Amino acid sequence: MFRLAYLIALVSIWPVLAQDPNARSEPNTVGMLIGDIWTGSLARPAHRIDLYDEKGFRIFPGVNFDQPFSCTITCGICHDVQRIANGWHFSGGLDANDPGRPGEPWIYWDCPTGTQIPLSYRRWPGTFEPNQLVLSEWWFVRAFGRHMTGGRIGTVGQARPDPHDRWHLSGQLEINCLSCHDADPRHDQSQFGRQIAMHNYRWATTATSALAVVDGAVSDLPDTWQPSDNGQLPKVVYNTDQFMADNKVTFQITRQIPDERCLFCHSVQLAGATSANRSLDVHIAAGMHCVDCHRNGLDHQISRGYVEEGNQPGPLTCEGCHMGRDSSGMSLTGLNAPYPRHKGIPQVHFEKLSCTACHSGPLPSKTARLTKTSKAHALGTPWANASAKTLPHILMPVYAKAFDGKISPHRLIWPSYWAIIDGEVVRPIRPEVVRDVAGRLLAHPLQIAIPDWPDMDLEQVRQVLLALQQAGFSQAAYVSGGRVYCLDGDQVTCREHQAARPYLWPLAHDVRPARSALGAVSCQDCHSLGSGFLFGKVPVDGPLAEKDQAVPMLAFTGLAPTYTGLFAWTFVFRPYLKVAVIGASSLIAAIAVVFLLRAIYVFSKAVQARDAGPAGKDKAFR
Repeated sequence: MFRLAYLIALVSIWPVLAQDPNARSEPNTVGMLIGDIWTGSLARPAHRIDLYDEKGFRIFPGVNFDQPFSCTITCGICHDVQRIANGWHFSGGLDANDPGRPGEPWIYWDCPTGTQIPLSYRRWPGTFEPNQLVLSEWWFVRAFGRHMTGGRIGTVGQARPDPHDRWHLSGQLEINCLSCHDADPRHDQSQFGRQIAMHNYRWATTATSALAVVDGAVSDLPDTWQPSDNGQLPKVVYNTDQFMADNKVTFQITRQIPDERCLFCHSVQLAGATSANRSLDVHIAAGMHCVDCHRNGLDHQISRGYVEEGNQPGPLTCEGCHMGRDSSGMSLTGLNAPYPRHKGIPQVHFEKLSCTACHSGPLPSKTARLTKTSKAHALGTPWANASAKTLPHILMPVYAKAFDGKISPHRLIWPSYWAIIDGEVVRPIRPEVVRDVAGRLLAHPLQIAIPDWPDMDLEQVRQVLLALQQAGFSQAAYVSGGRVYCLDGDQVTCREHQAARPYLWPLAHDVRPARSALGAVSCQDCHSLGSGFLFGKVPVDGPLAEKDQAVPMLAFTGLAPTYTGLFAWTFVFRPYLKVAVIGASSLIAAIAVVFLLRAIYVFSKAVQARDAGPAGKDKAFR
């Protein structure tokens, strides 16, 4: 059936594929499927289509009406899904040659063991690959699939075999095209995470749509389950009203991705913020959409809006959109972005600061504040914890020197985990292993009311390290709060180590308007000694961190503390200096006026004497 449908689609687009490439207005469309070629119409294409399951069988009522549909097969009739699968959201960093600029990692945290580890398949410096903790792809999808769009990590199978993997029951987590492109208001992306939590990987996409509900859970079945055993795999209950007489369904598919689809995975708010005081990006407030700047082609390589190191700004960067002009003086993007004048701002600011330093993120305070994100805190799902202190702990804004040498706002996480450290080589130990070995020494999960750092002291660390060594983990250590704690005999010693450094990634949103930018009020927004921009503090975070322990913001900026401090002191005296200068100038002006008046008087007397002749000269100057 699938082959027949494919042949029909192929025959229908054959006239397009058979055209002379030289006659095409866009030669790069050669070989593309019909759904990937723009016909020139500005109308939204209708998606009245057949549904297919993962084996390529068309879904008919009464036949295979209990099976989930597959986006890979269903959408693949008209779209090059395999090419799309290499896009930024789906590749998961499996291409080690294209890691991109460091971004938000996945954070593996565990309260009883005092753990939060930044993970990424993209090999960003400061993160760990999941396989370094012996975490399989199946485990990774189960833990973080709630905010994934499916694809590579969810379809690689047992690349790293794990006895706890259940691919044979859960099925693969294919690309969910509906995560972004479904404009139906009934679309429920939170169902994606619900199904993954129940190990229903292959059913997750269907459950998010308005076409059906999924009944049953793979997690209720034993690992050795067979179709002949008791129990059954989840079943799909389709809404028959959604099927037309020809058994087709209609999807509300759009290229203009709704903002709420992006924000489901990319929401960020300061901990404790409410809907009443939440920030709103100036672009969104002006009626723009996320995809106006974060564009992509068929390859789905989303523009991330930053300047690649050593390259000129592209049209979809801050500089490209607001300052880029073609030969006729028109904007490169056609979005009518205002041209910034930056009157009175010295040029050195543009050499040392990024646009986001002044315009993005929350305004800096004296200390960086705890932050929640969708990926880290499961925002948008029923199991998101409302506590402001829940792990993982992410801090922002932290002003640090970025890869391009300019100071930019960042988010920051202090890593905390048990590990084996051999010189500069660090191998984290999974929290489950630590609990198996030293669980009696750690707080029980039921004793933790809020998923925050547990109460931990050096004596407890010493006992856990001794237990790990006795279990065969030689050179065991605890990384936390910027330090590494090791055993020296029976005593705990601490030292600084590369592995204990915080992981930072740049932020760009929410963008503030010019009137709310740093420096809009005065130079002292940044240069006063009380400014959080240069003289704020970044709290050191971890179970062993001392109260009020913090790192100066200047430590991340690369600026000289002595010079920056002395320069800021000049702003303390500048008001008095201005008064002194104005006073001195007024005095000088008064003296000049007196001398000018005296000169006029003398000149007038001279003229008078000249006109009076020799007889009146003596009288004129008497």
